[in-house]
Amino acid sequence: TLVIRYGGADALRGVPLVDSERDLTHLVTLAQAAGKTVWLVGVIATPTGVTDDFDLAVERTADALGTGFVDVRAVPVTFPDDLADGVHPAQAWSDRLTAAIVRPLQPQP
Repeated sequence: TLVIRYGGADALRGVPLVDSERDLTHLVTLAQAAGKTVWLVGVIATPTGVTDDFDLAVERTADALGTGFVDVRAVPVTFPDDLADGVHPAQAWSDRLTAAIVRPLQPQP
């Protein structure tokens, strides 16, 4: 199993969305060709919304390539209280995000 969290840095650095989505697609395709089960992690929200389109691109890629998708935007967040700085999650939000990512990887009863 390969868990990929991709797109947030691209969004913040101004990488064109089409380039980011192309690169993610290539990465997933390579992993699947190597026999990996792939899970894509959505892109966390930011107060400015700069990551919104990148999150949608990750979800589109997951749908198109048949991977799992972890919707981290379903994890409760309050800005600015849940930020360690202007961008990164503080520990409590980070813990909630980690739990959301790990949940689908756990064996189901």
